[in-house]
Parts: sequence; structure tokens; C-alpha cells
Amino acid sequence: MPPTSVAKIRDRLVSRPAFALIILIAISALARIVIGINFRARSSWDTNEYMLAARSIASLDFSQYDGRRTPIYPLLLLLAGMDTRAVRWIQCALGVGIASMLFAITWRRTRSAAASFVVGLLASLAISELLFEEIIYSETLCTFWIVLSLLAFARIDASKRRTPGAHGTIWNYALLGMSAALAGMTRPMFLYLGPLYFCFSIAGLRRLRGERLAMILAPTLILAIGWSAINKHTIDYFGVTTTTGYNLSNHSGAFMELAPPQYSTIRDIYLRYRAWQIPRMGSQTMTIWYAEGAIKRKTGLSTAELSKQLTRMSLEMFAEHPILYLESVARAWGRFWGFGFYRYLGFFRDSTTRAMYALLLVFASFQLGINVMFLIVAAYSIARWLMGRISFDFDLAVIAIVLAGSVVQAFLEYGENVRYLAPLVPLTIYTVATFAWRMLQSRGNG
Repeated sequence: MPPTSVAKIRDRLVSRPAFALIILIAISALARIVIGINFRARSSWDTNEYMLAARSIASLDFSQYDGRRTPIYPLLLLLAGMDTRAVRWIQCALGVGIASMLFAITWRRTRSAAASFVVGLLASLAISELLFEEIIYSETLCTFWIVLSLLAFARIDASKRRTPGAHGTIWNYALLGMSAALAGMTRPMFLYLGPLYFCFSIAGLRRLRGERLAMILAPTLILAIGWSAINKHTIDYFGVTTTTGYNLSNHSGAFMELAPPQYSTIRDIYLRYRAWQIPRMGSQTMTIWYAEGAIKRKTGLSTAELSKQLTRMSLEMFAEHPILYLESVARAWGRFWGFGFYRYLGFFRDSTTRAMYALLLVFASFQLGINVMFLIVAAYSIARWLMGRISFDFDLAVIAIVLAGSVVQAFLEYGENVRYLAPLVPLTIYTVATFAWRMLQSRGNG
């Protein structure tokens, strides 16, 4: 082989992007090994429900199934043999994969190894990502699907920018549609992703063939309708999850005393538990989960039946008292951005050292700063777009995905709002970091 060919191969193997990616993977893996040594895998409120769904799927016996959990995360539990330690390490591997995909996305957008490394590293070490990898929750898997869908969307966008009028390979559309659908079927609030990508594609790509559009939206429709049909057959509930009514009651619970008379049994029991919950939590959040057992015993309703009742009751109350509902939505939207995150850290106070807990507080404060900066960047970017100074591009699409998630979540739930931000944290980090990089670039050019 000629010496020049050897030199080219060597340069390619040790190129700056490749070297930066290798270092990113090494740091991400090392951080997770250190955390794995200091923390044990943790179960929490929802873990048993995921386990129940997993056992029901494995045995095809849905007699104990209550419809609360969608099937994708339970399938991961089955893949891990229902071993929580194995699940934790799979989630850690997914965390490394998320950081690597963010590196690839940023590299496509900036062609800067340094910017790509910073985005990947900040996302890898984000406190919400690290903590949820240690808990048997669906957030890490959902984050993986969201970032994978964004990678597919970035590949499509790159094809369009390289060759105006090009649409990219059909496999990118298939990957985009399937990963968006899997995100929605991991955490149902993200079922908006498929339709949103569908709208982006219609607006941004002219003369797009029908089969490509179908590949974006069809997986979400097929999985959501298919699982809803299974729920209808097994528990007589057509919907992807029976938690809908429970979540809506976290809004209506703020003014539950105004519930219509036909819901007096639910109202009276709920108010009794709310009086106990408000001094503890400062609001009515999560009251329904404490009151659920008493309501079921009094009414004889199943989980699915109670969810239907709560949905009807809440929608009637929202229609009758829209201002009270919108006030609750506004508070939920504010909570979404993480100002109650320190409460989650309290779960780790007694299970780690004082120094490690102090480090968690530092990381949490940094993430809150990222959230605030994201809102500032989003407002600035949207204002420039509305004034016609910039066109709608990939970075604005990322902002739209995050803001859409915050709005959807706020309308549906007033509870663990900050938890639902976790799958979108890598997108907020990407937005803030790439905006800062572009500002530095423009100053350098000036």
C-alpha cells in the first residue's frame, strides 16, 4: 500500500471528530460506572405497574392488567429478564448512546468537533438523565427514542440542505416515524411527536412523496390504535392508557368542591384526602392516587371505569370553569421547567455520601440554568422567525418539539411535571449550546 494511502487511513482514524467522540463515550461510560458503584437500582411508584404489564404481556394473561402502562418499557423489562440491575445497566448504555447521537446531530449542524463534544457531554452528565437511569422508570428509554427520531430528522434535513429538492433516503423516514411512535408508546404524552414531524415535513419539503409522509405518521397511528384496541378487548377501555382520567383530576382536583352533583361520591372522598395532601405537598398534586382505593371501594369501579368517570367529570368541570382550569394549566407549565426538581433529589439524601449529594445539588442548579436559558433562546428565536429575519429550520423545529411537549403536558397533568421534562432535556441542552456556539462564531467572524 502506498505511504500516502497509509497516511490517509491514519488521519481518518485519528480525526478530531472521531477522537472527540471516543473521549465522550469514555467519559460517559466512566461516569455511569462510578454512579453504579455508589447507587443501587431503585424502584419507585410506577415500577410495579410496569412489572405487571410486562408479566401480562409475557403470559398473555391480562386478568390482572389495569391498562395504566403502555407496552414498550415493559418489553425492555422482559428483555432484561425482569432483573432491575440488568435494566439499570441497559439504561446506562442507552445514556451513552443518547450522548453519542447528540454528538452526531450537532456535528451535522455545526461541523465543529468541540461544539459536538460539549453538547454530548452536557447531555450525558445532565442530572435528570443520570438519576433516571438509576430508577426503573421509562424516562431513559423514552429519551433514547426521541433523540433517535431527531437524528433521523437531522439526516433528512442534511440531505435537503446538501441538495435542494432532495428528500433523503426512504429509510430515514422509516426510522423517523418508528422512533417517534416508540417514544409515544413509551410515554404517551409524546404521541404528538409523529404528527408534529409530519407537519414539519409537509411544510419543509415540497413535492414529498406520499409513502414518505405515510412512514412518518403511520407507525404512531398503528401502534396507538392497535394498543387501544387491545385495551378495549381486555379491560373495555379504548385508549393507550387508563391514567388519562387520573391525570386530568390533578387539574380538576384544585377546585373539586365545584364538581357536579352526580360525582358527589368521588368529590367527597377526594376532598378528604386533599385536606391531608395540601399541607404535605403544598398543592392537590397526586391526591387521586391516595384517594383511589377508597373511591373504588365505595363505588365498586375498576381502574378503567374510574378513569372514564374522572375524565368525564374533569372535562365537564373544565367546560364550566375554564378560567380555573387555565390557571392550573399555567401553574403546571411553570412546574414543567424544573423548579421543583430539588424534591426529587431528597430521595437520594440518605443513600449516598454528603459530598456526592452536594454534587447532585450543583448539577441540579446547573440544569435549572439551562432550562431558563432555553426559554430565553426560544423566545428570541421565535421572535426573529415571526419578524421574518430567519426561516423555520432544524433548530427551530427542536425548539418547537420541546415547547409542544411542555404545553401538551401542562394541559393533561398537574403532578410530577418536572419528571416529564427529562426526555426533552437533551434537546434543551442542544438548543442552548448550539446557540452559544453560533453567537461565538458570529463574533469571531466580525
